[in-house]
Amino acid sequence: KLEPCGCPDPWAGKTNAHAAGCQHHLWRRYASRWFRKVAALRHAATLPGVEVVVWVDCDAVFKQPCSLADVEAAMGGAAMFHLRGRRRISETGLMGFDLRCGGREFLEHLVQNYVTKAYRSDVRWDDSQQTDRVVRERQDLRCVDLATEVGPRGDVVEQSALGAWFTHAKGTLGRELDR
Repeated sequence: KLEPCGCPDPWAGKTNAHAAGCQHHLWRRYASRWFRKVAALRHAATLPGVEVVVWVDCDAVFKQPCSLADVEAAMGGAAMFHLRGRRRISETGLMGFDLRCGGREFLEHLVQNYVTKAYRSDVRWDDSQQTDRVVRERQDLRCVDLATEVGPRGDVVEQSALGAWFTHAKGTLGRELDR
């Protein structure tokens, strides 16, 4: 059962003003935003002729053109890639799925965590938490962490096998939406 933490204004506080289990906590109240990302990935996986799906957050920047061959080389035949390194949770502003190698199954499991409301058993409901959950639950699918180290602000995109092509202005859009 979801209960507010007793805060006078459930929408007060831009970050973690609520107790971790509160339904209004930052990592819970935006669940619908994060599910849209998951639904978009699932839809992309159904398009004819699509074999690899790469998610790039709108606050990520292409530093130079990145080819499908570059992504496939970095993935090395894995079902999906994410960026975690030594972080507590993956960065999902850049992630990819090879539908020929189990990526479709990974995405379906991710979608089902939301559809069945399994995500509600976690403190965090965001796509990063749920992606890490599927990585743990689907040991039959090879998932590759492309992060090689963690930058000073927890950034892992530039410190990854795809860092030559991407950077991530992490949180820029979220800060704008929270105003």
